[in-house]
Amino acid sequence: MTTMARAETNFTTPETNLATPETTQKPGEMTSAPSLQASALSECVYILTAKHEIVVSGFATMISHHETMKSSHETSFSAIAGMMALTAPTLAMKALSFSIKPTVAAYAAKVTEMV
Repeated sequence: MTTMARAETNFTTPETNLATPETTQKPGEMTSAPSLQASALSECVYILTAKHEIVVSGFATMISHHETMKSSHETSFSAIAGMMALTAPTLAMKALSFSIKPTVAAYAAKVTEMV
């Protein structure tokens, strides 16, 4: 005959002590539990603080992204300014040639009239 030992399990529940504030509340009146209100307020402050930190973190990320974009734009503007500086003499020559052409054409017309 085999005897198996059975472990005894003792399920105990922790005692919960719900503190009730001492009030002079009359039957039928609204309950104002200051300790519960303070606990709820503390929880709200904790949640709002956590949300605020997330929002601040989000703003920091946005500012960092903005700075990166700003740097990128400054690089683009610098490149554009460099290209303009390189092409400015060419553009000036083209503008000069446009202003010269009508003068040459007018001179050629006068010479033709004279002949």
